[in-house]
Amino acid sequence: MSDGIKNYNMILDSAATTSILKEQSLSPKTTIINNDGSDDKFVSINFNNIINDNIEAVILDSIPDEIQSDGIVGHDFLSKNIVKIDFKNKRLWVRFYELK
Repeated sequence: MSDGIKNYNMILDSAATTSILKEQSLSPKTTIINNDGSDDKFVSINFNNIINDNIEAVILDSIPDEIQSDGIVGHDFLSKNIVKIDFKNKRLWVRFYELK
């Protein structure tokens, strides 16, 4: 996943409702979104510009250090895309899901 400035190592979690990113993983040049004036902060990320369907990942400062990745890709991304995982060969394919 990328915000156009930095690539992020993410965990896929189909049970997570929304995608999240660790605040400490963000680049200082990353554009932070705060549309409603609340304390909630977001960053727009996509799958390395392969898919033109950005999602807004919630920025959290309280993700435990035990989670070695930069964040979690949740249902908000997985519900819009077809994801195929080849565990044996350590490969991942993502294709945008088009409603017909």
